[in-house]
Amino acid sequence: IQPIDLHGGNIYMNGGIKKHSKNGFLTIGDAAMQINPLTGEGIRHALHSGRMAAEVIEGALSKNNFSEDILKEYDRDWQKYIDDGIGEANQVSLFDISPQRVLSAIP
Repeated sequence: IQPIDLHGGNIYMNGGIKKHSKNGFLTIGDAAMQINPLTGEGIRHALHSGRMAAEVIEGALSKNNFSEDILKEYDRDWQKYIDDGIGEANQVSLFDISPQRVLSAIP
């Protein structure tokens, strides 16, 4: 069996950037490095962050106000999401659980 194509790149497994909002601007998904630091998985978080961003943008549209004061609601929502799940993975990822270390611990 031969691979059809290979894709790769760097990922930052730290739970993402800390500030996502500025005046007229939100950063979400891959652009915000919203990756589970324990598994490297990110599509579920990207979809969830897109939904959260859509709700914040809908509110900004209804007020015709895209200031950071309005958009920072997304930062609060994302931080709660992190605290409820990815935050635990961040803590676990700080431990050295590399495959080499695990294998060397087996007698």
